[in-house]
Amino acid sequence: MAVAFYHAIEKQLASANTEGREVRSDAAETAETMLDIIARRRVVNWTQHEDIQNEMRNDLDDYLFGVVRDEKGHNLTPDLWTRS
Repeated sequence: MAVAFYHAIEKQLASANTEGREVRSDAAETAETMLDIIARRRVVNWTQHEDIQNEMRNDLDDYLFGVVRDEKGHNLTPDLWTRS
């Protein structure tokens, strides 16, 4: 699963990368952190618990926009993750 996350994130970061940021290393770190976030919130039958899914989404958004965009400087926008 980590490899799939990595490739999806790398693709999105590369498409938003206009300033020569460290796409590969940041994608690897982002994939690992996102999987950790999901693991921390995961409970039995979490796919049927909308409140748990919302907590995961909020934590993932906080990381993506607070760290990946604001701290690491990647040009992320909310619509970037819905484009393919």
